[in-house]
Amino acid sequence: MDLPATAVLSVFSVLLMKKYQFRYENLNWVLNLNIYQLLGSDPGSKKDAVINRIFKVLLDYQKNLIDKAISQEPELLSELDMKKSQYEELISSKSSLGKNSSPKNEELKKLKEDIMRIESELNKSFFIISGDVTQEKITELLKRNEETLTIATSEASEMFDHLEGRYKADSIDIYLKAWEGTNYSKLRSSTNDIYLEHPLLNLCLFTQPQEITRLRKHDGRGLLQRFLVVVPDRYPKEKISLENTMYPSLADTFDKNIKKLFELNVENTARTVTVDPNAWNNFNNLYKEILYESYEDVSYTTQQWLMKIFGNVIKVICLIKIVEEVIGNNRLDNIALNDKDIAKAHTLYKYYYTHFRRVAETDYYSVKEADLQFFFRRLLEINKDHHLNGKISSTEINNYIKRINRADREVMLEKLEDHHLLKVIKNGRRKTVYINPEIIKKPHKEALNFVRITKNSI
Repeated sequence: MDLPATAVLSVFSVLLMKKYQFRYENLNWVLNLNIYQLLGSDPGSKKDAVINRIFKVLLDYQKNLIDKAISQEPELLSELDMKKSQYEELISSKSSLGKNSSPKNEELKKLKEDIMRIESELNKSFFIISGDVTQEKITELLKRNEETLTIATSEASEMFDHLEGRYKADSIDIYLKAWEGTNYSKLRSSTNDIYLEHPLLNLCLFTQPQEITRLRKHDGRGLLQRFLVVVPDRYPKEKISLENTMYPSLADTFDKNIKKLFELNVENTARTVTVDPNAWNNFNNLYKEILYESYEDVSYTTQQWLMKIFGNVIKVICLIKIVEEVIGNNRLDNIALNDKDIAKAHTLYKYYYTHFRRVAETDYYSVKEADLQFFFRRLLEINKDHHLNGKISSTEINNYIKRINRADREVMLEKLEDHHLLKVIKNGRRKTVYINPEIIKKPHKEALNFVRITKNSI
């Protein structure tokens, strides 16, 4: 359920990123509520079905807008031709009048406004698109849609192709600047220039886990570091079912609540989510914990991700909090994060950190099964030979398992921990491995076989 639940956050962002902001008054720190998400999912895991279901209400609304524009197109084109002809005739007559042309100026202004209105109505109202789009087209769509746009796709590889310049060499600047709403300009010699004052992109990208590493090519620009990454384990085979487990009443309630959030009106300025003064201490402590982690023995990519994750988890908590208050309590204003919300943010940070390191700091998907079995066997042997009672320090692992390098050891420990064969406790740069007591109790030969018994899940 990780992927559908996480993807719903992107739906919330579509609905709320222009209606609310987060503000921390102590630092006058403002966050927009758009998010970048990378969701790793294996082939055949129904990624399209998830996208279509959770975005259904919004996609239906967009389709109605587009159908309306198409049905009105002949009439609007005819009106546009007429207005342009009137405008050109008025320009010609104005030049012959000289100083007496003032009355014509107001008429020209009105005609120009009419032309711009009709051209705007002819533009298709896309506010959710898939990933097969150039950066140039993204800027145009942002301009048309009040500077917001959501890209939701079940195959992010099509977007990665554009990022890598497979079709045309292009800049990734719009992805970088529209993450935080920085002004963006695109000056061109052949067509009209584009200036965006406060662009916001919202990305919900499903892809195969191995594809995520393609973004590593842009490490120096910080693109991957802007993403919340989720790569859950495979769905347990004992829970696989061909039945639809989503009750119709649940789907109806979800759609109803999405419509309520969609129809939520705001004034000219966005509403604000703040931090309850009673939660300031925990808020600051979470920030310092994440900041201190960036000084530990981590890669440059992970260090830069840690510098951004605090803001990202606050965005997520704000989205959840707003939905809870609007839907659950009918409260639109005076929304503030409390200590419970900060505790949730801490849990999310740990969750996202684990997943990010799988794809960024180490190559989680390259470890061979035979090497993993060897590593686990050596841990059991070290524990038995040195009478460690299931507690093995990182120094002992370094000394007694030299065949496997540090990066691969990190991946293997994470894999074994994911499947409850051991637990890793970190204290600064030092790690202590605790082997599952149930395995320690088994006869040594039986314990050695345990990793082979579970290899299909690993």
